[in-house]
Amino acid sequence: MADVKALRIFLNVDLRNSHEGLSAIATKNKIDVKKLVAGEYLIFINSEKNKIKLYAANEVIAYYRCPHGKVDLRAISKIPQAFKASGKIDYDACLKEIMEAKLK
Repeated sequence: MADVKALRIFLNVDLRNSHEGLSAIATKNKIDVKKLVAGEYLIFINSEKNKIKLYAANEVIAYYRCPHGKVDLRAISKIPQAFKASGKIDYDACLKEIMEAKLK
């Protein structure tokens, strides 16, 4: 099984971009989205830091909008694992894991 990891996190992205726009951003940064394999992800975050798009293998895009405030950027590193486990961006699980680790 492939490792689960974010290959790159892109900040201040206009998330009105769909597959083509996000692919263009990745290509400009020397990443070919068609070569992503299971467990590899690109994460795009808007400038307000309240929305996330995750680009996965086979041109799958998942979207998350924070209902209140901003996304805690510390939780971003856990998004690929949560996505692989549930097939969606389970931000609450990511945040819980980060907060529990901080409290230990």
